Amino acid sequence: MSIITSGTIQAMASVAAGGAAFLTNSKAPGFTSVANGGAGLNNLTLDQEVDATQGIMVATPRSATADCSVQTVHTSDSVKQVRSYIAGVLSDLVAFDVVLFRIPNL
Repeated sequence: MSIITSGTIQAMASVAAGGAAFLTNSKAPGFTSVANGGAGLNNLTLDQEVDATQGIMVATPRSATADCSVQTVHTSDSVKQVRSYIAGVLSDLVAFDVVLFRIPNL
């Protein structure tokens, strides 16, 4: 097993519940916008494309709501999606943090 230690943070942000806005002072370079694509569907646009084979995206819920979770999805090289759930149902009531790591070509 090998561990990649030379990856870099491509983008990171904290997103308010509803997916319509970044939390104040939380958006680092990398994401240019966030838009709500429907209940629990949060579309984040990148300033530089990242192919599914070039990156790893991780999200964690910020909400204190019981039984909430988030899932990351590669929708395209320029748009990534974070899906938020409460009790297994897509929901706009979950705030979250997200980071996208760019991994080097090996």
